[in-house]
Parts: sequence; C-alpha cells; structure tokens
Amino acid sequence: MATRARHRLRIVYRRKAKASVKTTLVEPHGLVSAARSWYLCAGLDGAVKFFKLARIDHAEMLPESCDSDTD
Repeated sequence: MATRARHRLRIVYRRKAKASVKTTLVEPHGLVSAARSWYLCAGLDGAVKFFKLARIDHAEMLPESCDSDTD
C-alpha cells in the first residue's frame, strides 16, 4: 500500500461540484472513515486534502517517494 511504502499516487478523481475528472499526484497519509464513507487523506500542494474513495476512478502507485515525512 502506498501509505506504508511512502510512495506518491497518481489518482483520477471525479469532482462532485464541477462534474469533471482530474488527474493529480498526491502524497498519501492514510484512510479515514467518516459519515459512512471512506476517504484518502493525502498531501497536495502543501495542504492536507481528503478524497472520497468512491470518486477515485483509478489510482497508480508511483516509484518516487513522498517528500514529506509524517512519522
């Protein structure tokens, strides 16, 4: 899993409000359960973001390591 291996992820994410699809690189921190849904907690552009798993169409673990260290 990318969170334990500390590798970046390329995700294809469907945005709810804009009804569009975006491909982005994130630094995964872990998974969170809230309000009967699961979310990927990840670093993006220096901020922590939450991505609903049901809206991730594709995820690919990349060979490069994450820059930040959350340990």
